Amino acid sequence: MGLDAGRVIGIEQRRNAELNQLALDLMDEQLAANRAVPASLPRLIAFQLLEPAQRQRLADLHRQGRLPAEWQAHCAGPEQHSRHRTPDHSPQ
Repeated sequence: MGLDAGRVIGIEQRRNAELNQLALDLMDEQLAANRAVPASLPRLIAFQLLEPAQRQRLADLHRQGRLPAEWQAHCAGPEQHSRHRTPDHSPQ
């Protein structure tokens, strides 16, 4: 049985930290059982709400080639996210 997150109605309004953890737990279970991680799973995750350790875990799994190609845009490590932050130009 596969997961098709595209069939979840209203997922944009339902994404939160708790759903993030559930989705990442499913990902870990799939990997532990040597099963493919559903390519649609990222649609369930609010990536902006991930904890640094969760981001690092995704980045490590991606580097190991254990996640589908569809995850690539979401799997930058914490160091890459910090490089893309807008500098603070407030007066001093």
